[in-house]
Amino acid sequence: MKKRLSRLLLLIVALGFAPSHARSAEPLPPRALAQIGDHRFYHGPWITCAVLSPDGKRIASAASNDSDYLTTAEKDAYNRTIVLWDAATGERLREMRVPQGDISSLTFLLNGKRLAASYQISEEKSGVVLFDVESGELVRHLDCFPKDTAILRHSADGRQLWVSEWCGSVSAWDAATGKQLRRWMPPPTIPYKKGQIGKSAVQGVLSPDGKVIVWEISGSSMGSCASTWMDGLRVHDATTNKLLYEKKFRDPNQESEHNQLTWSFAFTCDGKRLVADCDKLVVWDSITGKERLTHKIPGMIRFALAPNGRRGVIEETGMGRRSIRLRLWDLESGKPLRELFSDFENIGLGCRTVMPVYRDDGKTLVFAANSTLRLFDAASGMERGALGHRSPVTPRFSVDGRTLFTTCAERRCRWNVAGKEPNLIDHEPKNSWELECLTQSADGQLFVDAPSEQCVRVRAKSTGHVLHTLSLHASQAALSVDAKRLLLYYENSENYCNFQLYDISTGKKSGEIKNVTQSGEPIFSPDGRFLAWIDRVGDIHLHDAATGKIVRTLHSTRRLHRGNESILHLRHFFSPDGDRLIASGYFIDYAESSSRDSVHLPIRVFQVSTGREIARFFTKDVYPSNTPSLSCSVCSPDNRLLAVAEEGSGVVRILEIASGKVRAEFAGHRHGVHGLDFSPDGKTLASGGKDNVVYLWDVTGAKTLPAKEANPAACWNDLASDDGKRAGEAIASFLRKPEASVAFLKEKLRPAKGVDEKRLRQWITDLDDDSFETREAASRELIRLGERVEDALRRELKNRPTLEVRRRIENVLSKLEPSPPPPETLRTLRAIEALEHIGTPEARRCLEAMSKGAADARETREAKAALRRWTK
Repeated sequence: MKKRLSRLLLLIVALGFAPSHARSAEPLPPRALAQIGDHRFYHGPWITCAVLSPDGKRIASAASNDSDYLTTAEKDAYNRTIVLWDAATGERLREMRVPQGDISSLTFLLNGKRLAASYQISEEKSGVVLFDVESGELVRHLDCFPKDTAILRHSADGRQLWVSEWCGSVSAWDAATGKQLRRWMPPPTIPYKKGQIGKSAVQGVLSPDGKVIVWEISGSSMGSCASTWMDGLRVHDATTNKLLYEKKFRDPNQESEHNQLTWSFAFTCDGKRLVADCDKLVVWDSITGKERLTHKIPGMIRFALAPNGRRGVIEETGMGRRSIRLRLWDLESGKPLRELFSDFENIGLGCRTVMPVYRDDGKTLVFAANSTLRLFDAASGMERGALGHRSPVTPRFSVDGRTLFTTCAERRCRWNVAGKEPNLIDHEPKNSWELECLTQSADGQLFVDAPSEQCVRVRAKSTGHVLHTLSLHASQAALSVDAKRLLLYYENSENYCNFQLYDISTGKKSGEIKNVTQSGEPIFSPDGRFLAWIDRVGDIHLHDAATGKIVRTLHSTRRLHRGNESILHLRHFFSPDGDRLIASGYFIDYAESSSRDSVHLPIRVFQVSTGREIARFFTKDVYPSNTPSLSCSVCSPDNRLLAVAEEGSGVVRILEIASGKVRAEFAGHRHGVHGLDFSPDGKTLASGGKDNVVYLWDVTGAKTLPAKEANPAACWNDLASDDGKRAGEAIASFLRKPEASVAFLKEKLRPAKGVDEKRLRQWITDLDDDSFETREAASRELIRLGERVEDALRRELKNRPTLEVRRRIENVLSKLEPSPPPPETLRTLRAIEALEHIGTPEARRCLEAMSKGAADARETREAKAALRRWTK
């Protein structure tokens, strides 16, 4: 049964649409500057069931998360937890836990005083328990049932609990005493025989008045409960167990009045009508089976019945190939009343389940959509308290950093973040044509969709007007940042990809790359010159974005993994200036791990202009197996920092690219991060969570770290620390006292000195000296100078030196593999960073002095880059 139930439950309930109450602000996590949105009604991933109390004041929900990044203990705790909500405010009131297993069903009893929950004990057994709603205490273990899933319902007066076992019996229990009142056995199973169809009862459902019981019958060519189609319904008198009538559906060998599948059926609150979805929406008289009305609703996936039985919410396929919409219908006239909203592609409705019905007036619709409960007014179709977002959010700063754009599956918002608190400027729903979007331009003016398998269109987002129609098959697409180039690609039958490049202005193909063995999505460089893709061994290929011709391949300095039967999962992206390309990922080694645990790969930083790997590090010092992959990452505008978020943890780490050390950790999101973006000045990071919330983080720590009485000399020493967080705190201390800090750093910093050419030539000559000690001393000096002598040494290799000189030069160059710079160099780089953030005229003069150092020194290059960013 568990496999047959979706992870999402749509329900329509009534609670009277009370206005949202003002809520106290959630406390900000450490290092957070502001929070956009809230966690109202946010349960967590994969809500499986949710119910409303009879008085409409409480909602109970449960979920099941089997993600690989969770430990066994975390899965057990999460899947056993029931959350009780205040239906008016969306506040979590308390949590309750079943003894073990995943929760399959919930229902309120005794006017909302008790909450019943069924849970899976094993693959062959389930249990039912009762909780006291006010205290949250477990008050009774009802019984164990010989099936893995039990669905709970209640009588109209709430005094009886009805337990429907999947492919088993239905039993009635006294909600107050816990005594069993009666058990109904399913109709006899017709076993499968060759040339015949086996049939069995899947589940039984009692009408709210307890007068009839409906058995859902499945047909199977294998004679098992796991059927491939629905055969029909059998309706019995609940008192005498006498068969009243049958409703047949089409099986593979027969044609009848209704179609193949029954996605859902439900009783009206008074029990007098039975409503079913079987290709049509059909309403029968519960006792006689007489058809009262029927409506053909194209694209209907499933429905939920309102308490009065006259209205319902119907889930339908949308206008495009992938979208789904939800509309409120008048069931008596068969006409839609209004659309609630569209685009459930990312929310994922479409489950097969029986929808519960409640006794209230039906003014409010409550949906459980993946991770969040959604409340709508049935009359107006307006959502309660949804000025922010109610699905995963992607943030993006404006060019000046004063505005933040946030986008979720359904809407876009614009926030003023220049003041102390973010303020909503405006918001708008997404256009209907955006639901089929394959990709869109960075400026939001163009998008690409595929209305059919052999057609791709380039369209204007504001109007939906088609600019170009391309007659070809493409499953994925990418647009360059300047929206001048379009990449279309698909995977062929041999698991290779073919890339096709198009000129947006003309709509004509400009280049092609065939038989690509990609791992991860291809990307354009920020300036639109290059197209980069990463292959299955981790090498990155750069192509001319116009013609598709290969420019260079970026090779890793060391092999990424040892396994021979491994599956790589890789991602890569460019730095803002386009001169660095960062790659990360993980692999699953099937040869060495029967459990298929993922193993992290290092983050690798390549210099695009030279093709060299210049940095390599992990986001943690130790990576156990089953550690989650990175969900998203972004480079800071100054190319110094990397923000990464791990899948599922909700923790964002700020990494220093030069050293690979963690500068800061931001923990506030629940169940993962969906998007990251640095402000243009690099001082603020926006993180959009899968929990519908956006946080603005203090990257430097100057505004949020506790101020410590540290003298400049101590901070100067900390700048050279191997502890990234300690160095970050030192930078924050300098930023808090800008004038004194610039004066101090001016005295400490000196322009880098160039390498003496005569001494360099002597050291190279000494590599072939007769004395072993002289050769060793020359090697040590060259290693100390590092990248500053790299070009000279590579030129020397081209001059065909002796075997000893070649061996020693190659040894020196091997030491130049990605590694942190010496502490003295690292301290200078961090001091330059502090000066750039301080940004005063005196700090600029200090950087100008540093920029006059030796041209081949890293410190000089960093000072010049800071001055260029300042000018820009």
